[in-house]
Amino acid sequence: LQYGLIAEEVADAVPHLAAFNAQGTPETVKYHLLPSFLLAGYQAQQNTIAAQAQKIEAQADQLRQQKEVNASLEARLAQADLQKFEHMMAKRAAH
Repeated sequence: LQYGLIAEEVADAVPHLAAFNAQGTPETVKYHLLPSFLLAGYQAQQNTIAAQAQKIEAQADQLRQQKEVNASLEARLAQADLQKFEHMMAKRAAH
């Protein structure tokens, strides 16, 4: 089984990979240029993936830090609520 590319579609997407006849119509695909073109695209894609992975890791670190801050604030708020309740109960007991 063999696969081929349609010269007109290649010319629309990536004109430098198509060979044109004298009338300017796409005639064939420059298959010899295809591997380096695909490799460049693959490398660019891998760079994008690596950058996204770094961004995701940085966001995960930031989320962990925010969760720690939230937990600390929740503990402080619970402690303040407890102190307020104890103060209110002490005032009632004094009356």
